[in-house]
Amino acid sequence: MAETSPNGLYRLGGLPSGDVQLRAWSVEGAECLAVERRLFLASRGNRRVDLDLGTGFTLRGRVRWEDGRPGRGLAVQCFGPSGVPLARTVTNQEGQFACSGLERGAATLSFPGSGAVVADHRVDLPLDPGMRSDFILSAGAVLLIAVDGPGGGPMDGARVTLLPHGRHGVADAAGQVRLDGLPPGGVRVQVEADGHVPATVLVTLDSHFPAHASLQMEAAGQLIVTCVRAGGGPAEGHVVVAEGATRAAANGITDSAGEVLLTGLPGGWHWVSAAGAVKRVAIVPGDTVAVKLVLP
Repeated sequence: MAETSPNGLYRLGGLPSGDVQLRAWSVEGAECLAVERRLFLASRGNRRVDLDLGTGFTLRGRVRWEDGRPGRGLAVQCFGPSGVPLARTVTNQEGQFACSGLERGAATLSFPGSGAVVADHRVDLPLDPGMRSDFILSAGAVLLIAVDGPGGGPMDGARVTLLPHGRHGVADAAGQVRLDGLPPGGVRVQVEADGHVPATVLVTLDSHFPAHASLQMEAAGQLIVTCVRAGGGPAEGHVVVAEGATRAAANGITDSAGEVLLTGLPGGWHWVSAAGAVKRVAIVPGDTVAVKLVLP
């Protein structure tokens, strides 16, 4: 990729020989139409290729939020039918914009950084003369999450994920994460941090009121499980499961030495099992416990 100089010249080096496809387009909103050119390059020598950009279509529109406020100062990006970026601009104080140099067909407009729930819109070009497109953005819901450590203080660096749609963030020095532009409805907030038991909470999001979620992390324990055969040799390739009071907390497969390390275990009693061998083990938060299973 290369940008043209002020006099319209460009240079592309290091190209392989054979058939290539060149494509040029406007990225600054100029009245230009993207153009493609196929050609064959020899293994040696230079070749001059002129690309003529003609006048394209202009899309004029207005952006506003669903409550009627104009979308002031929002970035606008326009992509052609093939997904190539053709124009970029910013809305004015009335939320109006104009993107020029566009191709005939379906154009996709994106408003990056707006925080809108649905930030991509499609328009078929050309429009009727004088016609303007209105784009209504939904601000969505806001979720404020506070994460505390085992001692009650804020936890920096905890990883927050919203399920099922996968929005995520990392807690700051105050243990807080803010996620906006979320679709209303129920979500599961999952928080993970190294050395701690994953925590989850269900939250209902409303586009009219910010939602809050507070979670306190619990220090996790570790369990080293060694599996041996009845004859005394290591048992490789066996699945080991540690189950707490309500659910399976962790699992893994033994290595060539018959060992596996299970992490992220909450404190309390756990049943540890592998291939029919079972033991009950007490997990202490922050500590590592070792247990040996003799497989039948």
